[in-house]
Formats: sequence, C-alpha cells, structure tokens
Amino acid sequence: MVCLLCAESVYALDRPDSVKFSGYDWIVKETRRPIGPGPNIFSDESVETGAGFAGLRIALERKSWVCAELTSAEYFSYGTFTLDFEIPSGLDSMAVFGFFLYNEAVPPHYNEIDYEVSRWGNPGSEQFSFSVQPYLKEGNSVLFGGADSGRFICTIEWLPGRVNFSLNDKDGAVIRNWSYTGADVPEGTLNRVHLNLWLFEGLEPAGDGGLEVKAHSFVYNNVIDLQ
Repeated sequence: MVCLLCAESVYALDRPDSVKFSGYDWIVKETRRPIGPGPNIFSDESVETGAGFAGLRIALERKSWVCAELTSAEYFSYGTFTLDFEIPSGLDSMAVFGFFLYNEAVPPHYNEIDYEVSRWGNPGSEQFSFSVQPYLKEGNSVLFGGADSGRFICTIEWLPGRVNFSLNDKDGAVIRNWSYTGADVPEGTLNRVHLNLWLFEGLEPAGDGGLEVKAHSFVYNNVIDLQ
C-alpha cells in the first residue's frame, strides 16, 4: 500500500471549477503538468456533479491520462465523516480511490487519515485499506478484501486520541471495522476532506477494471468544535 499525496493543490473558492456536492463547496483539482499523487495530471473534465452525486473518473484526453480530485472548501474538526459511494465495475489494478482527511499546512504527515481502494498495481492483492499516516509505521494501517464492485458506506470517526473506521455494504452489513489509538492520531487542528481517483505511480491503466467511482452523499457530524 502506498499513499502519495500532494500539497500542490489549488483551494481558491472563486475559481470557476468549484462545485457543490451534498451541501458543501468542493474545489476541483486542475493541473497542467503531472503532480502528486502519482504523479498525475488532474482535470475538471474528470469530475461530474449532478443531483445527488459526484462522479470521479480517469480518462484518456489528448494522449494523456487525466485523473480527478475534489477538496472541501471547508475545514472540519473532530466528528464523523460518512461517504456513500459506488464502484460500478470494480477498479483497474492501477487505479487508486481515496476518501481522506488532510491539512496541507501541517507537515510532515499533514494530519492524514485515509480510506483507500486500490490493488497498487498487483491484481491479486486485497484492495481496501484504513490508515493513519505515516502508514508504514507498525500498527498504523490495515489492509482487507471485499467485493470488487457495488455500493459502500465508509465512515471515519475522528475523536481525541482515537480514529474509528468502518466499511459497510449498501444494506448496512459490516465489511470491516477498525480502531486506531496510537500516537499519530491528529489532535487540535482542522482538516479538509478529499475525494480522489488517480493512477498509481502515474502509470497507464492495466485494463483489468473500471476507471470510475460515483459518490452519492457525504455527511459530517460535528462532536467537538475546535474553532
């Protein structure tokens, strides 16, 4: 499992590529050259929003593969972050889908809390993971398997001294729960929410799965106000 994120993102709300999803403003990542994660090129052409959904896709445009990322305009404190999303036809083994909390102003690990779906270029590996950065530190991540496609509900509960993760299927059946109480729980700061779909190491798709994820809703419930 690899997590390669990028502090080189644009967050201005007055850009024409900000969109609405689930009642929040989201900034669409737009780049002219490959940057992290990947590195990849990110385009607003790879994001589609409509009534009740935000679609992310990886597509070949003008001989270049382009990826998608949405970043919340708002910072969030401790609470529960729930994403209802769909993987229509499984993911290509080179594709990475991320739902994560991140603060670009707090290096070196940026308060990062991750849920990711990827086989990291290995078609035979398990595809789901929960992690608190740095993920390579023993006890900071868990990798597990599940259905390749379908509708899922992921919840990240960020509390003082603890992060609780859960992944359920569309009917509420638990796929995996995991709690982290180690030294790397982000504390005393605010984080943005990110949704992204990108190519591992910026390489071409393997052609063994889909290149699309559809988010149906995002819900945040505050438990402690840090502002």
